[in-house]
Amino acid sequence: MYLNVTIVFFLLQGLFSVIDEYKIANIADKSNEIEIEIDPSSEKAKKEESIFSISNESTVINGSFTAKFNAFVKYSFHNKNTPVSQALDSLRYKKTKWNIFYYKKAKDINNISNNSAFRKSYLDRIVSKISVALFFMLPLFTMFISLLYIRGKKNYTEHLVFVFNVQTVFFILLIFFTIFDRIFKTDIGIGLFFILFLFYLYKSLRNFYKQKRFKTIIKFLFLNFVFVILSAFGGLFISFIAFAL
Repeated sequence: MYLNVTIVFFLLQGLFSVIDEYKIANIADKSNEIEIEIDPSSEKAKKEESIFSISNESTVINGSFTAKFNAFVKYSFHNKNTPVSQALDSLRYKKTKWNIFYYKKAKDINNISNNSAFRKSYLDRIVSKISVALFFMLPLFTMFISLLYIRGKKNYTEHLVFVFNVQTVFFILLIFFTIFDRIFKTDIGIGLFFILFLFYLYKSLRNFYKQKRFKTIIKFLFLNFVFVILSAFGGLFISFIAFAL
């Protein structure tokens, strides 16, 4: 059951990603059609060039990552359709793998702020990466549950079955509310998803381990903290692997 639900979720995520990329491409094409080319000799162009030159010089002097990244964000904001290699040349940065990566992330930040289709697609990709991370983190998460309920009579396998059942419900709810948001073009579904899943998790802990309400709440809060930490580290790890490859 868990495997089937997970496959359906990732298939839907792939489909939604294709749709979002198509929408983003259309928006970019329309933007190119109406974009007014700035005369390099104009005062505005000179002013922008001066700003970026000063920004780049301060980066070289300070040698800080923050200054460099801010320069990337500013340049990509004013030059949305400039290729990465050309942008790095204009900013006088070497076209290293990391600089290309940082510039793309700077563009992502601007797109998240100004492009609703991209923002939706980006959030979906984050959820997808976290979901993949959770799959590999389940045995580790089960270990934390085993330690929390070490005085109980349940063995590791029983804890693992419980975790798989919880994760199955996690993906079922996530699929439902993802489709809900897509159909009704809203973002409230993800909020409802978290509320329902957290309620389900609490009730599952209470019913499965048969402990008192206070103990269950304390362990529930701790497990959610562990869940968030593992998801974050797992998501970062998978993102790093994807970038390296």
